[in-house]
Amino acid sequence: MLVLAGNGHPDASPGGGTKMLRVGVQGLAGLLADGRLRDFTELKDHDFTTFCRGETTAAGGGLIGPL
Repeated sequence: MLVLAGNGHPDASPGGGTKMLRVGVQGLAGLLADGRLRDFTELKDHDFTTFCRGETTAAGGGLIGPL
């Protein structure tokens, strides 16, 4: 299970298609995000469980990524 933290920004996306691809390649059981995710069209193509707050188009990298 990959857990993605929104660091207090629930409307920002901690991940999208690239991180979802890594979950599948690594054979993880799923993805858990305490924010919204991007690229829902790509998500449906993967065979793992995903839990998140909803969908967004806004990337959160500059807002919630490492400083």
